[in-house]
Amino acid sequence: MSSNEAQTGITVREIMSSPVVTVKETDSVETASILMKNRKIGSIVIVDDTNRPTGMLTERDIVIRVAALNLLPSDVQVSQVMSSPLIIVPPETDITIAAKKMSNSSIRRLVVTEKGLLVGIVSSKDLISITPELTEIIAHQVRLAPEPDEELPPVAGYCDHCNQWSEELNEVEGNYLCEECRVELSTEQ
Repeated sequence: MSSNEAQTGITVREIMSSPVVTVKETDSVETASILMKNRKIGSIVIVDDTNRPTGMLTERDIVIRVAALNLLPSDVQVSQVMSSPLIIVPPETDITIAAKKMSNSSIRRLVVTEKGLLVGIVSSKDLISITPELTEIIAHQVRLAPEPDEELPPVAGYCDHCNQWSEELNEVEGNYLCEECRVELSTEQ
């Protein structure tokens, strides 16, 4: 992210879900599905034997890669149908960066790791849930933004005061004025 792009000051850590529900790579899709149903979640993170995240299984993965192929969920390991590689962010990532990663990768969830260990998951739903706070932050930043003090270059057109053509109109209090009208109006004040 470039330095002139706005950040919210809200980190992924503040909105992520933790602890994360996980299953092992060798677990069946049936096991994962039951856990997802019981926990009322739409995805589950897959971990290896050292508990490091290796993939994610979503409801969509189950529909497209298991149900649509008429496979028996108890016969399919999650590692065979999980989405991988994971898009990972550290917990101190600004949510603006997280949202851009989701958008650029066309995904709805990011895995949050710290020193290689799974610490949370952040979803587009988490981002949407803080929209009111974001609106307040944006409004506050707009109020604090300095007024531009640089003059715009002159433009050609008809003067808003005398209706005469000019090659050098300048904006004054919302009106485009030729040099003569600018001088005339400034002496009247």
